[in-house]
Formats: sequence, C-alpha cells, structure tokens
Amino acid sequence: MEELYFVRRKRGNYKTLRLEFGKVKKKFLLRFIEGEINPDRKSECYPIETFYDDEEEMLKKVMKMREQLTEERWMLKTRGQNRN
Repeated sequence: MEELYFVRRKRGNYKTLRLEFGKVKKKFLLRFIEGEINPDRKSECYPIETFYDDEEEMLKKVMKMREQLTEERWMLKTRGQNRN
C-alpha cells in the first residue's frame, strides 16, 4: 500500500489526512483517514474505504485529491519527516 500524508494548521492545532491506496486481492483500495493533532493528544477517525475494479480509475482519484488538497494549502509530508 502506498501512503500520502497531508497536514494543515488550523487555530493552533493540526488537521491531518492520510490517503492509503493500493491493490488488495483482486480489487484496488483507496482509504481516507482524517485526524487531528493538538497539544494534548493525537486522534484519527475511522477510515473511509472505496474499492475500484481498475487501478487507473483509483490513481486518477488519488491525483485529483492531491491537487485539490494542495490548492487548499495542505502540506504533503513524506514518510521520513517528523509527523509530530
């Protein structure tokens, strides 16, 4: 599974959005996990999962989401960076 991790600062806290995507058995899975990091704790909501029959269709959705989040000033963090 591949992962994209986005962070956005909002009123002293950080909103997070993790996109996980890849092949699971004979389908392609796209999973969204929203969360929040504040001074007291870190939390994540239950994942929202969408299955696709075609890898290309899934990747188009991932690219569209990535472009939209970048336009909304979300920061993309890589796996090696400190995520707080």
